[in-house]
Amino acid sequence: MSVSVVIVCSGKPDLLGECLAALLEQTRQPDEVILVSSDGDKTRGDRATGWSEQTHPGFALKIETPEDTGIISALNTGRASARSAVVCFTNDHCVVDSVWLEKIGKHFEDPLTAAVGGPVVMPDHGLSRSNMAFRRHLMRDFDYRLVAEGEREEDMCMSLRSIGFRVVSDPGIKVFGRPEALRTPGRDTSPDLVNRAYHDNTYLWLKHATLPRKLGFLINRPQGGGRLSGREMLSALKGILSGVGTYLSFLRTRPKPYRP
Repeated sequence: MSVSVVIVCSGKPDLLGECLAALLEQTRQPDEVILVSSDGDKTRGDRATGWSEQTHPGFALKIETPEDTGIISALNTGRASARSAVVCFTNDHCVVDSVWLEKIGKHFEDPLTAAVGGPVVMPDHGLSRSNMAFRRHLMRDFDYRLVAEGEREEDMCMSLRSIGFRVVSDPGIKVFGRPEALRTPGRDTSPDLVNRAYHDNTYLWLKHATLPRKLGFLINRPQGGGRLSGREMLSALKGILSGVGTYLSFLRTRPKPYRP
């Protein structure tokens, strides 16, 4: 089964070489590697191409620059560019385990498995776009309406489960991240994080839950923030309301039922 690896480059070119070097050490080599910049830096791909040609002439490498900046655009551009049966995603600040692709491939031997993921070995960082793989023909674009880390992947997995496929989380499929590469001082305040989390959580529930569970969620969700400060509670309520608004917008532009 062919495998593509999409690497989202998010402004850390000094770490990209280590990420690519780890792919060269895989027990099962990728069929293609796709670099996608999330910030429109076209020169980063040129530097990576030079590194690859000098160190490993047979290393299949594609460079893609999305029309728009941002993670969602980068993920969707990588997905659209991939030609293999399985598409794996990681980031330039991560180093994949040497058996990463081999273990992912074993799970996809089960025809009902549609998605596979594992941990990012780094404090306070769970499953994310840095360590996930999907059957390409079952994928749709990642939902640009979701703004919090990890929720775009959860949305894709919920859609796949809804049509009878399995989503596998394997702790043995490891990616090693570097916390210092993710720190951006002053980027978010706590109320901002709360707002985005409640927005996405509300939108996902309304998008995927049955009608009785939708109603139960809307009744109980505003009461679930007992540990929040007054300012954070206000941000949570705003997030819930904006999540409802996002869901109503989704209904107006709803795509055809999700089917492979």
